[in-house]
Amino acid sequence: GHRELDRDVGRIKEVLSRDIPRLFDKAPDVSTFTDDVVLKDSMGVIARGRQLFQMVLTSLRVMATISLMKPIVNIQSIR
Repeated sequence: GHRELDRDVGRIKEVLSRDIPRLFDKAPDVSTFTDDVVLKDSMGVIARGRQLFQMVLTSLRVMATISLMKPIVNIQSIR
């Protein structure tokens, strides 16, 4: 029902608030994402699906470490 949805959205926001700032230092908890998660940038879709999403995030962490840059991540929407 409505309470379950509110609880789930609250949990997702809590996990994202914790994990997104540390995204390039530590792997996020992807269990909160649905199997049809979509990762986009300004050019379009980068990844569809939890497994590919996790692989892209791992690649980004490696690239950030190698380049010694601190990328920034912004959440555009939660649906």
